[in-house]
Amino acid sequence: MAEPPRPEPQAQVPDLPQEVLLPGQDVPADDDSIAINPNGTVMFRGVTYYIASSRAGDWVTPDWDDSTIRFIDDYGEVLLEHNWPPRGTRYVGKRTPPSPMS
Repeated sequence: MAEPPRPEPQAQVPDLPQEVLLPGQDVPADDDSIAINPNGTVMFRGVTYYIASSRAGDWVTPDWDDSTIRFIDDYGEVLLEHNWPPRGTRYVGKRTPPSPMS
């Protein structure tokens, strides 16, 4: 008796944090995309990256290698390219993060 066909094993995709969609935002076709928040930031792997407040609501796709993280828009333009921040870093960008309220 012949063996039934079996599905090919799928490559493991890294478990990335899910971004919270803002009211009225649609899920993009590319599920690796992240919505830029109203303040111009995106959260990726526990770090907030400032891109540009003028790009709020746009979608970016993170792309990385061993040394660099990039955020690329739908047209292929690199909006932010930065070395991976040191462990414990919570914010990366041109702006200084707001000081904590006491």
